[in-house]
Amino acid sequence: MNQQYLLKGYPKSQAGVALIIVLIVLLLISILGIIVLRKSTTDLQVATASQISQLMFQANDDAFGKVEKEDRLRVASTSSTKKGLDTLQGYISRAGEDTFDAETVFCVRPRESDLFRLDKITQKNNTGNILEGANRGFCDPTNPNDYVNEGRVMTQMTFVKLAKAKDVVPLSEHARNDESNDLSTNSSAQESPCVYFNGYSVSLIPSYTSSNVSLGNSTSTGTDTVAGCLKQKIDDIDKCLTDLGVPHNIQMQSYKHEPVGVSCLS
Repeated sequence: MNQQYLLKGYPKSQAGVALIIVLIVLLLISILGIIVLRKSTTDLQVATASQISQLMFQANDDAFGKVEKEDRLRVASTSSTKKGLDTLQGYISRAGEDTFDAETVFCVRPRESDLFRLDKITQKNNTGNILEGANRGFCDPTNPNDYVNEGRVMTQMTFVKLAKAKDVVPLSEHARNDESNDLSTNSSAQESPCVYFNGYSVSLIPSYTSSNVSLGNSTSTGTDTVAGCLKQKIDDIDKCLTDLGVPHNIQMQSYKHEPVGVSCLS
C-alpha cells in the first residue's frame, strides 16, 4: 500500500505579509541611516566652519601682536639717519598732506626676518593709486611663502593715517603746552606731532574657496579673483571676498603715535 504524505505550508497570504513587514523594516533602517549620516555631516560642517573662523581670528590677533612687538623693538634701536621711517609707526606718521588716508599694505610673511620692510610694502596715495616702485606688499595666493602656516591661512595688513582724526577725537591735533590759543587749527604751520591711524588685518583661507573661483596671481587686479580682491581698498575687500565665497576674517585696531617728549591732549 502506498502512503501519501501531504506537506502543510504557510498560506500564501501570510508569506506576503511577512515579506511586506521585512521590506518596511529595511526601509526604516535605511531612513534612519540616512538621517544619522546627514546629522554627522552637518555636525562636521559646523565644526569645520567654527574651526576655520577661530583659525582666521587667531591669525589676525597674532599678526597685530607680532607687528606691534617688532615695532617696539625697532623704535628702541632705530637709526637716527632714517628718522624712524624704518619703523611702522614712524613711516605711517611721516609728514605730508598726501600721506593722509593713504594705505600702506604688506603681506604677513613669517619666514622673513621682519614683517614690515620698506622694500616689501605696497604704498597707495589717498586716491587709491599705487605709487611707482612701491608695489611688493600684496599677498599672492599662488605663492607658498605668502601663507602664515601649514593650515593655508593668508594674512594681509593695511595701515591708514587718519585725515579726520580731529573730527573724531577732540583736540587730537594739539599737544600739551603748545603755543596756540586757537583750538580749531594746528598750533603752527607744521603738522601736529600727534598722529592717529588705523590698522586692519585680513586673514583668509583660499583653499576653501569654491573650485569655480580663480585664485589669481600677482598680476590680477579685478574683483573676480582672490588675489584681485586683496588689491582693493580696505573698505571694499570684505564685500569682494564675500561675493566670491572666500572664508575670511577682518579685524581693526586704532593707534595713536605720540613721539617721545610729546603728550597729546586726548
